[in-house]
Amino acid sequence: MKRLIRSHVVSLLVAFSLLAFVVQPTLASAAQPIKATNDKASLLFPSQITFSVELAGAATIKAVTLEYSVDQLACGTVKARALPTFRPAQNVKAAWAWKMQDSGSLPPGAQIRWQWRVTDANGDQLLTEPRVVTWLDDVHAWQTLTSQKVNLHWYRGNEAFARRMLGAAQAGLATVSQKLGLQPDRPIDLYLYADGDEMRQAVFYEPDWMGGVAYPKNNIAIIGIAPADEAWGKRAIAHEITHILVDKFGFSCLGSRPTWLDEGLAVLIEGGPTRAEQEQFQAALRDDDLIALSGLDASFSKDDYTVSLAYTESYSVVNFLVTRYGREKLLNMISLLREGAATQPALQAVYGLDEVALENAWLAQLGAKR
Repeated sequence: MKRLIRSHVVSLLVAFSLLAFVVQPTLASAAQPIKATNDKASLLFPSQITFSVELAGAATIKAVTLEYSVDQLACGTVKARALPTFRPAQNVKAAWAWKMQDSGSLPPGAQIRWQWRVTDANGDQLLTEPRVVTWLDDVHAWQTLTSQKVNLHWYRGNEAFARRMLGAAQAGLATVSQKLGLQPDRPIDLYLYADGDEMRQAVFYEPDWMGGVAYPKNNIAIIGIAPADEAWGKRAIAHEITHILVDKFGFSCLGSRPTWLDEGLAVLIEGGPTRAEQEQFQAALRDDDLIALSGLDASFSKDDYTVSLAYTESYSVVNFLVTRYGREKLLNMISLLREGAATQPALQAVYGLDEVALENAWLAQLGAKR
């Protein structure tokens, strides 16, 4: 059973006591008696990134702060601060390491910006020019194909394989547009690993069954697709693209969406469950062994059988809503969730049903006896 797709949104969580999050405008840097050289970011992918700089001043340098951020959709301009350990002097070497095992992984391909804020004993300050680095390994010989709406990055398989995968991405976008009316506002970056194992080695804390992850805030998806497994790969691409577009449409700092809604839409766009998944679902329906809809609100279980059933149930519920009530009502519900409504009030406002009533109507349509 191969249900190896999961949406994941990475948060910028930092576990060091020396870190604080600040929201502030960037100050312009004028000519100052402090000079910065060898300002760089060194990647030890996927474990950590080390920022370092050499500073020289006419007076003792007494304060050095690293300010950094990740290019992603957010609810404001947010920078993180790190205070590297150094010995105050006129010539200083400062460095700080961001360890992904402590914060959670960034998606491969993420753009990281950083700059240094420096103060000397005379009160003079320097704010270095912003720099950017791409969080990606240098082990694989990455190649890129681009289209108007997708940048596809791969290293295993020939160009013909990559063009077929790019075509699958374009077809997925067309299906999302046709069925949901959603379009990307900028190109999506797809990173194709040679298989699920190599993909999971690029990120931390993901289950063994996971074969693809969407990072909607970064406009990035990563998928493990062996060239011999193209059929599954095409479905996975459509699935993860759907997560990105739905999350962009429903992005909110006020509310959230139930997992069954997001995953059901993604399976709908990829073409529905496989035959094996549908057979599993029918057996659970016959044996009155389905998962309660309320049990699909949050993250799915990590065992293979349950997670496969959870995806198929989610698809069935979403397909019921779209078929019976139309896509506009579904989009209206996502809009209410985006504005901060909880799932129950949003369902009531759009469909006149709470979650239990929705579950009963869905099961009745399936002919379930309860």
